[in-house]
Amino acid sequence: MEASHLVYVVSHGEATNRQVHVGKSFDNPLSDRGCSQAQGLAAQLTSHGIVAVYSSPQLCAIQTASEIAKANRSGLLLRQGLSAINYGDWSEQNWRAISASDRARYAEYCRCPATFCFPAGESLADAQRRAFAVLGQLSKQHNGKSSIAIVVNKQISQALIAKCSNIPLTRLFELEQQDGCLNVLKKTEDGWQVRAINILTVDVW
Repeated sequence: MEASHLVYVVSHGEATNRQVHVGKSFDNPLSDRGCSQAQGLAAQLTSHGIVAVYSSPQLCAIQTASEIAKANRSGLLLRQGLSAINYGDWSEQNWRAISASDRARYAEYCRCPATFCFPAGESLADAQRRAFAVLGQLSKQHNGKSSIAIVVNKQISQALIAKCSNIPLTRLFELEQQDGCLNVLKKTEDGWQVRAINILTVDVW
């Protein structure tokens, strides 16, 4: 029989130069506010028996995860499968420029962003599949042991929560996720349960 255990899914803290270019903020460092959010998360998670912290390879996620790992005296490991969505040819372009230069596909994206496949990139469904696969691997690896934390961007945390809740991707953006928020998943022998969503540390607001 499988033991149950908790996975703390963290949306990384606020990054600098947000929303300037598509996907660019993922590789930016944390802002001052983002650093405070990361420290608040670390303080909040020190008493939960976290033995390992896993992070997306994006800088702002790594910086957030580092604070949590340091506070818990646990290891920090990167997982490519937890990466932010691959925007392909649109990466690091300005949204306004995309709307002018690639009008048809931009219109398609606006109609249904949850199912749109970015040119030479991936769809949100693709990103959900790979991130959920990593979640399953880590759960199996740590099954019956103490809790773990994973640090990702907001879209990936939304995708994981949606998958664990059987919520369709078309409703993904109804799942509120703010910078530096905490979500709690529980793995049992019957599958995944979502125990908490979008918990915020009160001392950084």
